[in-house]
Amino acid sequence: LAAVAHAVMATATKEAEPKTFSLEDFKGRRHSELERLRKLQDRNIDITEQSLTALGIAAPGTSQVDGKAARELQSLSDGQVVLDLTKATAEIFPAVEPGATFSRFGLGSTGGAQASTARDVRPPALQAVAAHLRTL
Repeated sequence: LAAVAHAVMATATKEAEPKTFSLEDFKGRRHSELERLRKLQDRNIDITEQSLTALGIAAPGTSQVDGKAARELQSLSDGQVVLDLTKATAEIFPAVEPGATFSRFGLGSTGGAQASTARDVRPPALQAVAAHLRTL
């Protein structure tokens, strides 16, 4: 019974101590991440899951998609579909207004069929209101 209690105490102690990592655990990571981790070590701060979370760095063996990457992926795939009530009423499907519908998927591409001139996808009323404004 004493041996079981000792084993339970040892397990609880291990769980209470945060796991620490070394720079070797981060081989292949971006230079900017390694620099931040070196600064922690230079200040004698342990590299733990808590310090990694504070720095926004994923622990070794895990993957993390940061907020910026997620927003960029969302931005690449979003778009706008404009539906036409007249077509829907006439049972013409898909009831989509092709001139006003667009997708931004692949917007950042350079070359190929996607390297065409930009078109103004704003509704005509907005185009008229904003005609005097400078566009990029």
